[in-house]
Amino acid sequence: MTVLQGLVRYYERLEKTGLVAPRGYSEENISFAIVLTRNGDVVDVYDLRDHASRKPRPRSLRVPAPPADRSGKKRVSAFLWDNSKYALGVGRNRTELVLTPDQFEEFRCFHLEFLKSADDLELTALRSFVASWDPEKYKPLLYSDEIPETKIVFRLEENTHYIHESQEGSVSGSKSSNIRNRISSQTCVW
Repeated sequence: MTVLQGLVRYYERLEKTGLVAPRGYSEENISFAIVLTRNGDVVDVYDLRDHASRKPRPRSLRVPAPPADRSGKKRVSAFLWDNSKYALGVGRNRTELVLTPDQFEEFRCFHLEFLKSADDLELTALRSFVASWDPEKYKPLLYSDEIPETKIVFRLEENTHYIHESQEGSVSGSKSSNIRNRISSQTCVW
């Protein structure tokens, strides 16, 4: 057995115990959950951060793996979660709130294309959200001054789990990196 084969077997053992994220997933520091209605409207924002210390700390959640090829000016969306620039179209430039419509448009395009045939309640709610969301709607959201530059997940209002943790979300998440290669920015109409 080679060293590489030994490492693969070790990872597979750790994966079975749940000590590491399964292939296609990653542990990410998530700060907020956007709560959606079945129609994709935002009804609430949950602060997921740990407030036990002086400065609130994001919670580590297992989410579909982030895109490996996001660098520099290349815009590539994560699946079912992302940072605020992509998921909501809002970032921060030092102390000032800035809209990031190009990043949100990438998030919108990727999710509309990937979820176009979804019939799962949670995935259709997210599809409706990305189809109708306008970053200009951001200001009245709860925690609007704390969300920029943090990572976001989504949840349906009647559920206790996040969309990426749902049965359909998990299945779709494991396929998202393969499909991401087929969905390019050219699919979107800018």
